[in-house]
Amino acid sequence: MARDDFSKLHNGKKMPEVRHELLSTLKAQLIPLNILDAFKSAGVFVNWWQQIRYDLKTIISIGWHHALIPDEYLIAEYFQSEADEIERLEGQISEAQSDLAEAVEAAQEVAAYEPEEDESVTATVIKKALEEWIDDLKGSTSKSARKELENLQTQEKVIIAIEKRIKDSRAALKTKTNELELKLQLIMGHIRD
Repeated sequence: MARDDFSKLHNGKKMPEVRHELLSTLKAQLIPLNILDAFKSAGVFVNWWQQIRYDLKTIISIGWHHALIPDEYLIAEYFQSEADEIERLEGQISEAQSDLAEAVEAAQEVAAYEPEEDESVTATVIKKALEEWIDDLKGSTSKSARKELENLQTQEKVIIAIEKRIKDSRAALKTKTNELELKLQLIMGHIRD
């Protein structure tokens, strides 16, 4: 029904004519069903028309073009599992970043690290401080020094492991995102042909 009206746009029919025909058809379908009255039906139509009018103007000027299909529609239709995997990886990265912030905070407490006035305590900063303290304690033989050394090494290992999780997840995310972009380009090429 609407497809036929839209096809007439490129063949010389004017947008106001198509708009009037579509609105009349919609009202004729909805009003007898007692779903929406004439005013609400018209309101639904006007909102929809406002969303698509620029696409319709493109169709009128250059004809239908594959770029008029939003990527979200294609992803939902053909690549939802890929989109779900990307979303899972993004969540994994976010969770690991939170874990890293907590690990940095814990390491700062264990090491009793006091930052300079304008210094932010990042993973890089705390790892450097941990390395220095670990190097200082490596030659120590006292039991308390060995215990402190173990605690500092544990904190360093935790931070390094979380950073590796983040790096691996980001690499996987980049791969999956690139794959999805390639698939979208391929399907757009198929639609274009």
